[in-house]
Amino acid sequence: MKKILIIALSLLTLNFATNAQDKKNDKISEVKFDVANMHGDHCKQRIENNIAFEKGVKDVSVNLIENTVSVKFDNTKTDVEKIKAAFEKLGYPTTVKVAEAKDSSCCKKTEKASCCATTTLAEKKSSSCCKDAK
Repeated sequence: MKKILIIALSLLTLNFATNAQDKKNDKISEVKFDVANMHGDHCKQRIENNIAFEKGVKDVSVNLIENTVSVKFDNTKTDVEKIKAAFEKLGYPTTVKVAEAKDSSCCKKTEKASCCATTTLAEKKSSSCCKDAK
């Protein structure tokens, strides 16, 4: 009887831990920016060191060859516009290349252009509202 109780409690604890992790992952979004004026390792270090410390930013990955920066962030603490403003404050004009939205019904709730700026490439291809937004 004791073993069954221990196993049941272990499974219950594991279930709570899994649910907590799923909720945490729902808060993480990713955006990829095209970044102008990014020329070398100095720029890479400057971006990584400054953007990484913006509120809500979890990870920054710079690609000098493509002039892009991918940023993972907690969407309850910041958003794409605030991150973009941080780039521009550093002197790097940016445009959103790809953003991942957790809510695939965003086109129903927002304007077409803003929806498509925060929608994954796959969702853009399958969404009729993103095809005619521009």
